[in-house]
Amino acid sequence: MNKKQIEWFQTEAKMLDTLYAERMKRWKRLAKAYDLEFQSKIRDLKSSEYVKISEFYPLVRQVVATVAMNYPTMFFEVMDDESQDGDIEPILERAAAALLEITDTKSHVHQAVTDALFCGIGWIRTDYNPPGQDLTSPYLPNSEQEEDLPSFSRVAPGMVHVDPTTQPNNLGTARYIREKLWIPLKSLMDDKSIKNTKELKASPVDRGTEVGFGELMFNRDDDDEAAAVRSAIENGEFVLVDRWHMHWPIGSKRCVMFAPGVDEPLKDVVHPFSRRVFQQRTDILGRPLFDDPETQTDPILDVETTHKDGELGEPGVGWLVEHGFPFTPVKFDVHPTSFYPTPHLAYMEDIQNGLVESFSREASFQKRFARQGVVEQAEIDANPKGEEIVTALKNGEDGEWHVVADKNHFMPLDYGNGGGAQWAFADRLRFSGDRISQVADLKQSGSSAAQT
Repeated sequence: MNKKQIEWFQTEAKMLDTLYAERMKRWKRLAKAYDLEFQSKIRDLKSSEYVKISEFYPLVRQVVATVAMNYPTMFFEVMDDESQDGDIEPILERAAAALLEITDTKSHVHQAVTDALFCGIGWIRTDYNPPGQDLTSPYLPNSEQEEDLPSFSRVAPGMVHVDPTTQPNNLGTARYIREKLWIPLKSLMDDKSIKNTKELKASPVDRGTEVGFGELMFNRDDDDEAAAVRSAIENGEFVLVDRWHMHWPIGSKRCVMFAPGVDEPLKDVVHPFSRRVFQQRTDILGRPLFDDPETQTDPILDVETTHKDGELGEPGVGWLVEHGFPFTPVKFDVHPTSFYPTPHLAYMEDIQNGLVESFSREASFQKRFARQGVVEQAEIDANPKGEEIVTALKNGEDGEWHVVADKNHFMPLDYGNGGGAQWAFADRLRFSGDRISQVADLKQSGSSAAQT
């Protein structure tokens, strides 16, 4: 790769870092609100007086329970007339269901659906761990990513950077997808396909460092969890690499990997999901070979010849995955100008903040204007037990009688009921939230889906 091409990748990376840093500010704010950490200040109230009502939590649970629990599911329709009598569709569906169970795909889909609520998009990555190796970066030797088996992984939205020129409705128009990955340094050093490892070092992890170990965003606050993650990364000697899935213009149909501090790419290979074509074998006379020479069905293909690009077969047209990227976006909405829609919970943010303020003010009113009363000093002076009567009235024991000099010396202070307007305001906010999220419809569809 020449110097001009390397500079192109570096320029795009800086632009994407700036773009996604701004996007992740909103994602982080929404995630904090989900954890009942509100940034909005309520005038005249201390943060300890807030009544933390969450509209995000029930909505996320309802969406996951209704939309995600029954998915993904694969259905097949075989159009070949000869296979209709064999009922091949149920067999394929059972095989697909078994694959989804082995790869634990539903849990990844549930997390991606949750990501989409906070970030506008969740991501599922299609993976394939080649046979014959226990560990090929970045795959892990677990039951979900076993060798020679396709698998599906949820990827944190902050770790997937899409070409900004992508059309709002078509991921296939993207020139590239940049994926940020934490990979153990030892795994990279042991991987024979990784080049230029002399300058490769573990990435430093300080407060505010881009983390992205499964969470929605980088730059976590310095809490106990963030400190523990940073410590684990440091102890494990991880490297934060960039893996570029290229369509064009540079490195067309290639997978390119860079690491901090290393100018040359660690990997620059033909993309593993690009389509390859295998030629039919021929005999010494140049005649094509078949498994069944009489019927000439099932041609014998040459799957061992290496092309000049170093891969088996020859470059074909298209890809093995939809849109040419091994990433499936999970989206609830669309946007008129951007591939990234406004997150659903962003529409609910002001509603939740309004409810928190409404309930907090109601609680503050009840506390500040609790039932009180006044007693004239003349009653205390005229009655030797005046102080005891005041204490007894304050304690309010049921059925107790009090002997006083003049009952007109006592008067309750009635501040009225301050909650009426607040409750009406809260009801209007919840009505607006229901219109945005159609919570009632989700509940109904969820119950019927659960029965089927």
